[in-house]
Amino acid sequence: MAIAALVALSLTACGLTDGDDPANGESFDPIATEIRSWEPCEVLEDLRPFVDFMGIEEWVATKVGPEHPDSVGWSEANLDPDALNCAGGIDLGALDSMPRVGGLSVKIVPWEDDEKAATMYDDRMRFVEERKGDVEDVRTELSDPWDAGVLIASSAESGATEYLGVLARDGRWLIEIDLSFTGEYFAQQGGDPDYPFTNGELHQWLLETYLPSVNSAVNDRLAEFE
Repeated sequence: MAIAALVALSLTACGLTDGDDPANGESFDPIATEIRSWEPCEVLEDLRPFVDFMGIEEWVATKVGPEHPDSVGWSEANLDPDALNCAGGIDLGALDSMPRVGGLSVKIVPWEDDEKAATMYDDRMRFVEERKGDVEDVRTELSDPWDAGVLIASSAESGATEYLGVLARDGRWLIEIDLSFTGEYFAQQGGDPDYPFTNGELHQWLLETYLPSVNSAVNDRLAEFE
């Protein structure tokens, strides 16, 4: 991959060999260091693609207010310091006085090399599985440009909540998406769809549009780094 060449170039320019860290002698990787310096919501466009596709009306319980999700940089989160996270509660608007709410988190997780990233992919997959709802509805494996990845859609047994988890790896970095939202109550009762999208359309949009766009955004940004 182009990233491998970029690592070699960066190490040579800095006068370093792989494994050297001028600060403390620990493992040093310029690509991981670069990603860790990013502002996650800037890279992820304030999750605006989700706002537009899902019809999110406002962000809920965020520190920055209803117009934006919270941006949590690398090492800033106590529960997941390895990740850069753009996240917030979501309000999808009431339907016949019934609130439709949920939560959305998109994380970028960099590691020092592909082997470490592959190991942590397996570790983090356990948590993706644990966050599933009672009923698994869809499981789709991801392919190129991802080295590994899966989309898992599930729901509460009552149908009250939809859950969607994505974990994917490209080389030494991961993307993790955790989405939940109020289930289609009226559609389940035989009425009109509750949302401007079906679950199938949401899954297709994630697989064919959103995930490829994030992959390109991250790798294009890395290509500019020297």
